[in-house]
Amino acid sequence: MKTIGIIGGGSLGLLFSAYLSDCYDVTLYTKTKTQAKCINENGITLHRQGEHHTKKVSAIPLEKNIKEADLIIITVKQYHLKEIIPFIQTLTIHTPLLFIQNGMSHIEILKNLPQRTLYLGTVEHGAMRTNMDSVHHTGIGTTRIASYRGEMESILPIVNFPWVIETDWYAMLVKKLVVNALINPLTALYRVKNGQLIHNSYFYKTMRLLFEEIASVLKLDSAFNYWENALGVCSRTSTNQSSMLKDIQEGRQTEIDAILGYIQTQAAEKRTSTPIVDFLYGSIKGIEEEKGD
Repeated sequence: MKTIGIIGGGSLGLLFSAYLSDCYDVTLYTKTKTQAKCINENGITLHRQGEHHTKKVSAIPLEKNIKEADLIIITVKQYHLKEIIPFIQTLTIHTPLLFIQNGMSHIEILKNLPQRTLYLGTVEHGAMRTNMDSVHHTGIGTTRIASYRGEMESILPIVNFPWVIETDWYAMLVKKLVVNALINPLTALYRVKNGQLIHNSYFYKTMRLLFEEIASVLKLDSAFNYWENALGVCSRTSTNQSSMLKDIQEGRQTEIDAILGYIQTQAAEKRTSTPIVDFLYGSIKGIEEEKGD
């Protein structure tokens, strides 16, 4: 593997580009010409543990076609996926694609793609974009990858980033979905950092009730392990703001549809009542609407 294309100039796109550029020829595809120009002139500055390093990365606005590469990593948020699908469809069926999104709504989109090799990923890192060409690596974690379609050989040579290969893509995504569904909407509604969900007894109780609803809908085996995992994430990221809280604060659209919206869809199919999920979904959508006015 020599060339990697990364679609999306947000926090994850910048983070992956900065690290992978040490070993690969990386091209970052951005939403705007302005960001591409900025990165081409200045590189990407990676801040980590009090140090900062500038990485040279080639950037191209996404209005142009995507170049063939040994791997294309898609880091845009769920609600932007439909916009980039026409660009992905110009790639050959032999180009491996790695999708890294929150939630599980993107699975329906993947079914119709022509590419023979499709990977799914979840990210446990903390990353915050501070401007168009700068990203802070706020929490060091792991990127988990599983094959949705095709063999793993295409992705195994990747180095210089902590990857873990999973054998079951559905189990991997559900584990991350549960964490996102518990932490993101509650912290966004309460306007608190992640750790407050376990330190405040009232928030904790609500999170537990929410978990029981979600576990029932998804029919989680060994539900205790999912709960303990979520508590562990809250503890390890106790001083962090969730991505949904940041979106709310900055007046951006959230990923609530890809997270709780997916759980609502599953509940409807199973004719299961989810009053807490419904309340949180409506609350976040209402806040989005107010911000949009």
